[in-house]
Amino acid sequence: MELINLNKKYPQVAYLGFLFNFHKECSNFICWRCSKNSSMKCLCFLKTSLNINNPIFISVNNDYVHQGNENFISATKIKNAIVEKAKLTSNSLCIMYLYIIDFDYCSHK
Repeated sequence: MELINLNKKYPQVAYLGFLFNFHKECSNFICWRCSKNSSMKCLCFLKTSLNINNPIFISVNNDYVHQGNENFISATKIKNAIVEKAKLTSNSLCIMYLYIIDFDYCSHK
């Protein structure tokens, strides 16, 4: 389980190739909803401990209606990194993308 920090109040949780968004805080756990809830009608929920900065896995409720996708999670991380870099620089998006993936841009000109 991994936290993906966004420029929002709550992070996302990546778990076994699935991505979850904060849904609500209950008395004994935090409930995270599958990120594909709207687009694919996925009813899967992840439950974690109440510590939002270091959540501990409790359970997954319901079955997924889609396959897990590690590439989607990697793309989400890259997108978030580009957004953060864009706030700090005036470089073009292409240059920022190459910088983020540690590509030696100058040697390939």
